[in-house]
Amino acid sequence: ILYIVGMPRTGSTLVKRFLGEHEHLKILPKKLYLKSYSLALKNNGVDILVDKSTDNIDQIHNINDLAGENAWFLGVVRDPRDELTSLSETDRHSSVPHNRTFWPYWVIRYSRLLESFKIIANQGSKVAIVRYEDLVQNPVPIKEIFVDWLNLDMDEITNEYSSNIEEIAEGTNKSEDWKVHQHNAVHNGSLHRWKNAEKSTRQTACIWKSYKPAKDIMSKFGYHEDEILQINEIEGITVFNKK
Repeated sequence: ILYIVGMPRTGSTLVKRFLGEHEHLKILPKKLYLKSYSLALKNNGVDILVDKSTDNIDQIHNINDLAGENAWFLGVVRDPRDELTSLSETDRHSSVPHNRTFWPYWVIRYSRLLESFKIIANQGSKVAIVRYEDLVQNPVPIKEIFVDWLNLDMDEITNEYSSNIEEIAEGTNKSEDWKVHQHNAVHNGSLHRWKNAEKSTRQTACIWKSYKPAKDIMSKFGYHEDEILQINEIEGITVFNKK
């Protein structure tokens, strides 16, 4: 079973839909990780089940203790300035701060993710990170790396966006990820969105410059003032990047 973990508005749904389009990957409806694991046991290893939930970011150690060698973990991260901008444009995800307190919240979340990944990777668990920006700019190469990481057949790749998956069959809102389905492509316009946001949002997005914990983690992920640097690993954790 593949557990996709990350904060809201980081592109985790896009990651699930695009990377999950493969003959032997089955995307699950949103469920508690315990239920997903139960379904994986019934699957008897025929397919890899994909569980994407933003709640899983707080359950990494519990999932690892439960699933052990039967689980993969894929962390999703996006430039937090763009994530904040996206949050400011919606009434959803009220549990995530939409104001200046977003920054300590973001630091806590991704510090926890990195530390948890580092610990379970040292224990032999299969973990990796994908940056939203890398997937947007190089979708097919990232997918090839992803499929290879899961030890699946590269010849079975389909580089499209799934609209015929179990969660839709079970009645999930079909408008989810509507831009992807409308254009059948990722959107470069979603990069550096914070630069074109309202003044108050831009000011909040720039707080990271004076907040050292945020600067430190952003640097690890390759996020800087005006560019995104290519990285291949973070503290020994593999980062999917183009070949």
